[in-house]
Amino acid sequence: MPIVGLILFLVWIHEQPAKAKRSGIGALSGCFIGIMAAIIFGVFVHFKVTSHVTSSSATTSSKIVSSQNHTTIAWNKTKDHHLSEFMQSFAKAKHQNYTIVSSTSKTQWYSKNLSTAIKHHLSLTVDDAHQSANWFPSAKHASAKATNIIAAYADSKKHRLYLFTLKANGTGKVLIAQDAIKNGRLSVRQTKNEQLKTGYQQILKGNPAAFTSNASSQQSTSSAAKPKPVFPSNFIGTWYGWSYGKQYTVIITENSIAFDDKPLPVHWQNEHTKADKQLLMSNSDISNEISESPHACWQSAMLSTAPGANVPMISLRGWFQTAGAGEFYWVESRDLNGTQQPVLAMASGAQEIVDTNFYQTPQLADQYKDTIFSDEPTTSNYSEFTLK
Repeated sequence: MPIVGLILFLVWIHEQPAKAKRSGIGALSGCFIGIMAAIIFGVFVHFKVTSHVTSSSATTSSKIVSSQNHTTIAWNKTKDHHLSEFMQSFAKAKHQNYTIVSSTSKTQWYSKNLSTAIKHHLSLTVDDAHQSANWFPSAKHASAKATNIIAAYADSKKHRLYLFTLKANGTGKVLIAQDAIKNGRLSVRQTKNEQLKTGYQQILKGNPAAFTSNASSQQSTSSAAKPKPVFPSNFIGTWYGWSYGKQYTVIITENSIAFDDKPLPVHWQNEHTKADKQLLMSNSDISNEISESPHACWQSAMLSTAPGANVPMISLRGWFQTAGAGEFYWVESRDLNGTQQPVLAMASGAQEIVDTNFYQTPQLADQYKDTIFSDEPTTSNYSEFTLK
């Protein structure tokens, strides 16, 4: 030990100088080693204490940050049910087919499984800005920073995906996506469909909502609340005809035409609203805006005279259609089985070529299946029809 070496050094310094020197060196070496050991031990203890404090602080900080990133939102099963019913009425009015998207559903979006993309933290691009998304959170585990998507409805065939978002302050938006997923992101924008936005706001307040094409038409038309009748009385009713080996029905009212129970609103061409005209005059791609318009499924009507007959003819085109001739309809009285019966002709193309004729009973439709009358416009493209 250093103290023993020091004592021997003092005792032998005069009698045995050599031994005293060795003892002194040993004492000094021992002191040096002891000092170094103390320093190393002190550093080790300091490191352990600091590490423990830092670890505890980091854990506490992590818990605080985690708490700050989460919040609660006012969403429940009742509101979810209201939204489901609302989207059913919306789909019916828009002639679309929406399914509920979930983390376990197998919804296809541009040939990709949307649910799988959601599980891999699919994020959003909103107006060219990246946003993280919190998909289908519970009411008590919503995000305070990311976009909370509490519900999603998709029409995969028509490429319509609606996302319903909700913040802790109770405000929500309806976003629409129409493009494929790119680089793990889904490009969305806020819907321009006012009735869809209004309905969602009602649901957020706890009230049920319904989307109706009639309400949409009445709110948007620039004329009177009741639209001007388009089809004359002799057009109105249920008609039966054959085409491409199948019998189907056409149902006509004053302001609608339905093929196999899918009614399309029909209005006069001069009833375009100011917003409609702006879309028609636009030189850019307006397909997204048209799909969001409450008039997207409307038909535009014009009145003229049927070819070869002095009877009224109604021509129909899409409400936002700018090219193509559209379809033509007129009613003529014809001798069927020795009696005069009304026949509805349907024609298309610039030459108003008759495609098929419709009758007031299924029996007459079966009897005169694929018949084109000799005084009706025809072409070699319809050579499969039997001329009479």
